[in-house]
Amino acid sequence: MRLAVRHKLALLAALVLVGVSSGFTWLHLTLSDRALEEDLQARAVFFAREIAASIGDREQLSNEEKLVRQIGRLRAVRPSVLQLDVLAFVDGASRVVASSEPSVRLPFSREDGNEVREGRTVARLIEGARDRYWELIAPITFDGTVAGAIAVKFSTRRGDELASRIHFWALSLGAASVLVMAALMSVAIRYVVDRPIRRFMAAIAGTGDGTAPGTVAVTTTDEFGTLAHHFNEMVARIARFNDELLTRVREATGELDRRYREVEHLNSQLYETQRRLGHAERLALSGRIMAEVAHEVGTPLHSVAGHLELLRRDIPPRAQTDDVVRRLAVIEAQVTRVTDIITRLLDVTRP
Repeated sequence: MRLAVRHKLALLAALVLVGVSSGFTWLHLTLSDRALEEDLQARAVFFAREIAASIGDREQLSNEEKLVRQIGRLRAVRPSVLQLDVLAFVDGASRVVASSEPSVRLPFSREDGNEVREGRTVARLIEGARDRYWELIAPITFDGTVAGAIAVKFSTRRGDELASRIHFWALSLGAASVLVMAALMSVAIRYVVDRPIRRFMAAIAGTGDGTAPGTVAVTTTDEFGTLAHHFNEMVARIARFNDELLTRVREATGELDRRYREVEHLNSQLYETQRRLGHAERLALSGRIMAEVAHEVGTPLHSVAGHLELLRRDIPPRAQTDDVVRRLAVIEAQVTRVTDIITRLLDVTRP
């Protein structure tokens, strides 16, 4: 299937928009996830340090019952806290003073304990098969001395749900923006590209019977306007060339007609000349034949005429009766008639 230029441009624009939008959406979601992770980590660290700061002295640190009640209140307020342990450092070792899950201790290593004893907070993200959570341990400090630590298991479910909603809306808005931009690009391409091209195609389609294409209306000053200007100049040159060509064709046709009439006249003259020549040849042949016939017939006739005259002289007067004279006159008249006929035939056949 042959695609029009408008469809090709719209498809290319849609592909570019999808690629660019996908890239920026991916970058936005990546940065958003990173910012969300950093915010959750900061909130968890702040929460652990806040709890550590709420324990004011060693007596409160060693009061298990009070700490357990405090942990219960905190978990009721913060459902994202999965587990909270209060640790006390005694003689280089740590023991759990109070815990929301007494049967399970948060897995902090000796290196983590050393980091906390130096006054630093340890935080790490644990990604399981079904959930993710932060494990933090913050120091409890009395008069510049680290006396214990707060160990917290902080769920990221709320942040993950927020990230999922952000992903959904980002992808939905990205897809909607691509569709809207593709539609707007299609409309823009239709008016900016397709309409000028259709004008050119209509002008070219109007060509027929050897006529030049029609002109294109110049309505813009961009490349299409320049192209239309040059196209109209080309059409004008083609029209002038067609006019000149038609004029020359008419002149050549007129000259050809004139030459044809001359040739036709010459053919007529040639035919008439040939006819006359044939007639002359036939007359010449007839003349030669008649001359021979006249020669062959004329000699006996002259001889008959001479002997007839001699016979008329030799007949005695007494023998010249009316009947004899009449018969001699008839013979002389017929001989004269034949001689005249031969003379006329010779005149007719003589060239």
